Amino acid sequence: MKQLAATAVVPAIPPAAAGSAAYHDEPGTARRIATYNPVWTSPSDNAGASMPCGAGDIGLNVWVEGDDILFYIARSGAFDETNSYLKLGRVRLRLDPSPFASGKPFRQELRLLDGEIEISCNGVSVTIWADAEAPVVHVACESAAPVSLTATFESWRTADRDYLPTEMSMHRSYDGAPVTPRQYADATGFADGGVVSLHRNRDEGTVFDLLVEQQGMGAVRDQLWNPLSGLTFGTSMRGDGLVPAGQTNGRYASTDFTGWTLASAKPQRTHALRLYCHVAQAATREDWLVGLRRLAAADVGAAASRARSRRWWRAFWSRSYIMIEPGPPGRTASHGGSGATTSFSATSSAPTPAAAGRPSSTAAISPSIPNSPIPACACRPIIAPGAAANSPHRINGWFIGRC
Repeated sequence: MKQLAATAVVPAIPPAAAGSAAYHDEPGTARRIATYNPVWTSPSDNAGASMPCGAGDIGLNVWVEGDDILFYIARSGAFDETNSYLKLGRVRLRLDPSPFASGKPFRQELRLLDGEIEISCNGVSVTIWADAEAPVVHVACESAAPVSLTATFESWRTADRDYLPTEMSMHRSYDGAPVTPRQYADATGFADGGVVSLHRNRDEGTVFDLLVEQQGMGAVRDQLWNPLSGLTFGTSMRGDGLVPAGQTNGRYASTDFTGWTLASAKPQRTHALRLYCHVAQAATREDWLVGLRRLAAADVGAAASRARSRRWWRAFWSRSYIMIEPGPPGRTASHGGSGATTSFSATSSAPTPAAAGRPSSTAAISPSIPNSPIPACACRPIIAPGAAANSPHRINGWFIGRC
C-alpha cells in the first residue's frame, strides 16, 4: 500500500515575488510576447481541445463548443476523502442570440501578457481571468447589441458512489487495500444570491484513517494530524443582474451532471460573473461558509481585479524569459535550428534589447559566462551594452552570441 500523498494547499506565488520591480514596457517586449499568444479561429469539438488559463492557485480550462462557452475550475488543495484532487465544477455560459451561430469570424486568444482569455465573435467579446491576488474567477461580457446570458454551474458529483476500476490510477493509496475508495456527493444549491457548491470531507473514513490502521499506528492516532478531516472546498457563483432560473440535467463526456442556472433579467450590452473559490479545513460547514462569504465581501471588483492581475502578469513576463524567434531564411543558428534566433535574459527586472528591432542572426550563447544555462557554441560571444563580460547575473541587457 502506498504512502499518503501530500495534501497541503500549494501556495500561490506571492504578488511581491513577481512584481517586486515595477513593470516597464521595454521597446518591443509587449509586441514580441503577443506574437506567442495561442489563437484559435474555430470553436472546439470538446473539452479535450480546451485552452488553459489561471493565476495564483486557480486553474481553468476554457473552450467554446456549439453555442456554449465552458470552463472547468480547479484550485490547489481540493482533495477529497480518498486524497483525490478534484475540480470544483464546470461552468456553461450561453448568450442569446448566440454569436457563434452566425458563421462570423471566430477568435479565441490567450493573452499571455495579461493572463486572460478573450473570445470574440459577431460583435460579442467575453474575457475570462483569474485574479492574481485572490481566489476569484471573473467573466466579463461586452456586446454591440443587447444579449441575454445564462450561466450554469454543473456538478457530476451528485450521488455517493464507489470509484470505478478505470479511476483507480488516482487512488494509489488503495493499491492492495481490502476496501474500495468511495466518492461522496457535493452539496450544491441556490444560496447567497447565486449558486453555492461545496464538498466537505467526513471526519472519519478517509484514506488517512486507512493508512494509520494499515501501519499499525492506532495507538497514536490522536497525536497525528489528519489533513483530510473536515477539509472543505467549493465555490460561490454570482452575477450582476443574474437570478436563479432552475435546475437542468444532462450528460457530458459519458458522465451525468446536474446544473444550477442563473439568468439575466433582461438583455443588455454588458454582463459580469464571478466565482469565489474557497478551500479550508474548517471545524464545521457553517464555519467554512463564513469564510466563503468573507472572501466574497473582500472582492475588489472586476476593474480593480483586472488591473492588478495585469500588473502581476506584466511584471512576471518582464523578469526573465527565453524568446525563440525566426531569423532570415536559410540561416542556421547553433541552438535554434534553421533560421532561428534565440535571446536569453537572466534578469530580475525588465530586459533591454541589445539593439532596436529583431536581431538578424544571433543565438543565445556566451562561452565566456561561467555557469551559463545556455550551451556554448564555437563562435565569439557578443555581450550586450552594459553587461559585464564575466557576469551571468547582470541587471540589464541581453547576452547575445553571433553565429
